[in-house]
Amino acid sequence: MDFAGENKINGFKRKHNKNESELSLRKQALFLMLNFRECYITSADAREINKIFWGGNPGDPIQHFNKWREEIQMVKEQGQYGVIFPYVISIKSKLRQPFDKSQKEKQVKAIQDAIKKDYIETIWENWDLGHKNPFDIDSGLLWQPPAINRSVRDRFIFIDITTRMPTPEEFQRLHNKGNLPYTGKQLKDLYVFLKSLGIKDD
Repeated sequence: MDFAGENKINGFKRKHNKNESELSLRKQALFLMLNFRECYITSADAREINKIFWGGNPGDPIQHFNKWREEIQMVKEQGQYGVIFPYVISIKSKLRQPFDKSQKEKQVKAIQDAIKKDYIETIWENWDLGHKNPFDIDSGLLWQPPAINRSVRDRFIFIDITTRMPTPEEFQRLHNKGNLPYTGKQLKDLYVFLKSLGIKDD
């Protein structure tokens, strides 16, 4: 958008001047996005806003807009900043909800102990070769400690030693148990992607 050319700019400026002592720059950035919902902000716009309204405040002015991604969902296009309507709480905001950290040391230590036991303390002679994809002999081989090989055999496809994804059968098992970790939107995205491959039934 050509921020300087907006017809509404004078109205915003009056509100801005009136509330200047009451609102932080970050809150003013949100105020602007909410009142110009048909537009989006670019880095160039932010610099213009900074020059006109914020007195050339030091620092990168776009950060006053960007920080709101942690609170509410915004447009995804790179270099564009605007609020999605209707409002949706950002996942990042939900992740910051109160969490009992009193057991952090115990829980992290349990993870470290498991990794140490399965990967570090298992002597290299006991590691086995396994297929990255258990149902594709051409998928490549991967060295795995026996505990990992036994626990995930035929259930996961390995990308590398620590990155894996469920096989279609495991995907169905997770779904049947109510443990599928995907959101509804992610499942829709996956469905659209799979359809785009044009795979035909046998």
